[in-house]
Amino acid sequence: MEQNTTGGEEHLAEEVKIDSLPKMELPQNEFPKPVSFAEVPLLPAPKRHFVRWLVIAVIGIIVLALVYYFRGMFVAALIDGSPISRLSVVRELENQSGAQVLDALINQHIVEQKAAEKGISISEEEIDQALNGIRENLASQNTTLEEALKAQNLTMEQVRSNIRLQKLAERLVEDKLTVSDEEVNAYLEQNKDFLPPADSLESQRTTVRDMLRQQKFASVFQEWLTAVKAEADISYWKEY
Repeated sequence: MEQNTTGGEEHLAEEVKIDSLPKMELPQNEFPKPVSFAEVPLLPAPKRHFVRWLVIAVIGIIVLALVYYFRGMFVAALIDGSPISRLSVVRELENQSGAQVLDALINQHIVEQKAAEKGISISEEEIDQALNGIRENLASQNTTLEEALKAQNLTMEQVRSNIRLQKLAERLVEDKLTVSDEEVNAYLEQNKDFLPPADSLESQRTTVRDMLRQQKFASVFQEWLTAVKAEADISYWKEY
């Protein structure tokens, strides 16, 4: 019985034709229809030209606005429409004092570098205290710090930076800035007829000690700086 059934199934399989199977048709809306470039609407030629020139005009306005905003980067002044370039000003300044400015920048870099190596820093409170001393000194001369800054064309930020650099330099050589009582006494004795009046002898001694310390600093720091620069690898790429 099993053999007959199997034979019958094989016979039916042979009679089934593949071509006789019904064909499956996919719905027409199953996939999106390819878009032809010919079907994309284009702007009329006059409108395309208008849009192009509009974009060019906007870019031109932006460029002109940037040039006007940053005009000081290129032109220092105009004389009857004739420009004086900023580059010409820089060149003239370099010719006049380029060597001094470069040397000052090198000195500043050395001081900041050596201070960082030694972990020396100056707090804002120290700078404020120094500024208060300057204010008091100027007040005794019937002027203010703001007036002095305006007269010297300086900003408060520049003054604070200078104070910070000065104090860093002092810290680097402070072990050589000690002023003894004997030095103070000798100065007071030699200059007693020229010293301004003070509220007390102790106040006068403090003033003299600070003055002698500053005098020492000028010579000691210059010696230190000369020695450090002699050991530093400084390459000059511009000769003035």
